[in-house]
Amino acid sequence: MLIPVAVQPAQMIVPGVAPTPWIPEGRVTELKGLIDTGASGTCLTRSAALKVGIRSRGKTNMSGVHGVAPRNRQRFSLGAIYNDNGERGYFWFEEVSGAEMADNGVFDVLIGMDVISQGDLHVMRDGHFSWVLG
Repeated sequence: MLIPVAVQPAQMIVPGVAPTPWIPEGRVTELKGLIDTGASGTCLTRSAALKVGIRSRGKTNMSGVHGVAPRNRQRFSLGAIYNDNGERGYFWFEEVSGAEMADNGVFDVLIGMDVISQGDLHVMRDGHFSWVLG
């Protein structure tokens, strides 16, 4: 299930200063996200990380079909883009601490259960789905 998503580098945390509750549209990069209920964590492709300007924050071990491998760790903000009766907006999730994955030519962000579980995902037999957020 591919959806449009918005990504930007994680906000810098400054003691005593509350984080901004919204993100200006000019600083947002729109990408393709793949909802994957079989993934426990959210990942960003290498080219998407470069495009958005997200820097690696050390290494993390990632399990996949080929075993466990060290990957670059990333922190970023992720939002689902919605269109409600012609009004376009973003639903921003809790900040993501994810891993970098290889480019694949189909999607930029693999959305795992760490993000999916922040809403209610309903998948129908005919392939349609709804993801209730908020």
